[in-house]
Amino acid sequence: SGYEVEHTFASYDLAIEQGSHNIEQDLVTSADGTLYVSHDESAARIAGVDRSFSDMSDEEIACLRTSNGEGIHTMAEVFERYGKDVTYLVELKEGQEQARAFAGLVRKYGMEENVILQSFYPSALEALEGDFPDMPKLSLCREQDAVNRAVEASYADIVCVKGPLMTESNVKKVHDAGKKF
Repeated sequence: SGYEVEHTFASYDLAIEQGSHNIEQDLVTSADGTLYVSHDESAARIAGVDRSFSDMSDEEIACLRTSNGEGIHTMAEVFERYGKDVTYLVELKEGQEQARAFAGLVRKYGMEENVILQSFYPSALEALEGDFPDMPKLSLCREQDAVNRAVEASYADIVCVKGPLMTESNVKKVHDAGKKF
């Protein structure tokens, strides 16, 4: 996103062109239950409309444009465009309902082996553990309690922390639990 508008095909295409095998999607949900890629819950920064995606219909979102002229893409559109040629690092920004909708897309497009799932919300990761036990799940942690829970959690394979939590003690704790840090 330093060179192109984030979560656009232009940004994903450039990342792949520059050698990345991974592209990241942050997911938001429309009022109609469709999963869109956007880092922000609001369309203000990326499309200049100060409204939450969750308050907009798919029809309203279809009218939005980023500064490079692209629309706001659905996760389905991203899967359709890039197929199994990349690994998707997907962040669920909501809880279990969003996780269930995402599970449906993963099954529909057969992407079980092409996704690394990440979330700050343990319930989202836990909700998909039964459906996709082999899908890597990355627990995003802002505080020490979250790190401690992730170390113990069967649904967390990878623990990712904010800078101050990146300590020798936490690295050892995570590795001793057989997880990646």
